[in-house]
Parts: sequence; structure tokens; C-alpha cells
Amino acid sequence: MKRFKNILLVVALLVVSLSLMAQTATTPRQLVKMDGVYIEKFESHYTEDNRYTEDNMTYTEGLTFTYSYRFFDQKGSEFIHRSLETAAIDHEKAWELVPVAQAGDAAVRAVQMTVLHGLQGFDLIKPDYNRTVIQYDYLTADGNTRYSEMTGIVENERNIWMHPPRSKLFRILELNPFPFIQTPYQVGHEWTWTQQIGSYWSDARWKEWKGAITNTYTYRITNKKMVRTTFGTLECYEVRAKAESELGETEMTGLFNPDYGFVQLDYVNIDGSRMVMELTGRISETSMMAQTSSR
Repeated sequence: MKRFKNILLVVALLVVSLSLMAQTATTPRQLVKMDGVYIEKFESHYTEDNRYTEDNMTYTEGLTFTYSYRFFDQKGSEFIHRSLETAAIDHEKAWELVPVAQAGDAAVRAVQMTVLHGLQGFDLIKPDYNRTVIQYDYLTADGNTRYSEMTGIVENERNIWMHPPRSKLFRILELNPFPFIQTPYQVGHEWTWTQQIGSYWSDARWKEWKGAITNTYTYRITNKKMVRTTFGTLECYEVRAKAESELGETEMTGLFNPDYGFVQLDYVNIDGSRMVMELTGRISETSMMAQTSSR
């Protein structure tokens, strides 16, 4: 009987060992928490270019998200912005606010975000780059791209964290809480994050500083509600966030749906101005190709 029990123990240990080996072979990664954000760390042998994007459920490769935006100054007056063609000042600071009625064809009316394939060479600049790569295109009224930028998002089973658009006027959002939601998706759930921000993002139009400041962010899921959107009525989680630093405070209220991502982002900026972004379009690369070929 004792010998039989020993055999059963050996078999059980072998089954567990094989199970762990299979899990390691099929899932060559682990999640690591860095400054409050869960990121993916892959084993050295797994070098697929699309490893940070292939398992995304919300921001999947080839999807394009189009956001309208409204900018309000401290008095509540509404503006949009247009790029200036000048070499007299830094390219990223070459823009101006204009009243909506006077904006003209050159003004940026919307921001389009596309989820790209692979690392797009970011790993050549930063070998440990660990994000899904996205491209922001800033669109005029006729749908033409005025300028673009590439940056990244983090998506996995624990959280979705993303860089907001940060060119020209949108540079002001660097001081705000980034769009960020973390499991469990339950009302009352709270989490934090910290980040250092260099003076590259300084601008006399909102706040100037030297060196680096540290933003401390607090997030909370405050509601789960049905929201009317361009895509019909969606069940959304309301995320309220605050960022604090020696410069002052900023805020963000986001509405998140697991299928459509962040459908609305309402920011209160460092100078008391406000930016509201709303998801107005979502289309896959396949659909875009089909529309193009049918023309």
C-alpha cells in the first residue's frame, strides 16, 4: 500500500510539472507592476514583433478611433487650434487658438488614433520598449492629416493605460491624468500611479517650470451607467482621476466601455481650461480597405 501511494505521489508531481511546463511554453510572459501600471515582461526567447499587441481585446491591431474635441478657456469660451507655419519658434509650440466660427480649413477638428502592428522601430531606440504602438493623426475639416505622432498604450488583463494625444495644443494633457483603468471593474475600486514630467512639456500658455516634476495620480471607478454615444447606448464605467504636483492639480473624468475603449475624456487642465474628447468613429483596417476599393 505504501509503495502504491508513493507511485501515485510521483504521478501527481509529474502531472503538475508537465502542466507548469505547458503553461510556460504557451504563455512566455508575466505581468510586472511598475509605478502603478501592470506591464508585460516576456521571456528572452519570445521576440515576436507584435507580442505586446497580439492579445489585446479592446485596442486591437488595425482599429482606428476618431475623437472630436472641444477646448474651453478659463472663461468658458470655446476654441479649436491651428498649426502655424513658422521657423521662429519650436515646431511643437507653433500653433494658436482660434474661435470655432473663425477657424477656417486649416484648423484641426479631430484626432484619429490607429493601433499599429508591432513595435515600429521603437525597440531600436529603447530596447525594453513594452507597449502597443499607436499613431495619432490630427485632422482638418476635410479629413486630411495636418500632422501626426506615434506613441504607445499598455493593454493586458490587468489594465489599460494610454498616452493621450500630445502634439501642439494637446501637449497640455501631459500634466493631466492619462486614460487608465485597472481591474477589477467595480464601483469603488481605486488605484494610483506616479510619473516624472520634464520641462520639455513646459509652455508659457499654461505653466512653465525647470527640471522634472513628479505627478502623483489617484484613480477611482465612481459609477457604472448607460451612456448615449455615437454607437448607441453603451454600458460604461466612469473613472475619475486627479493628478497632483508642485505645479498644482489637474483632473480627468473618463467613460470606458470594454468593447469601444474610452468613449469620452473630460479634462480640467493645469491653468483651469478644459478639454473634452468624444469618440465619434471606430473602424477596422479591413473595413477601411473595403470602403476604399468600392470607390
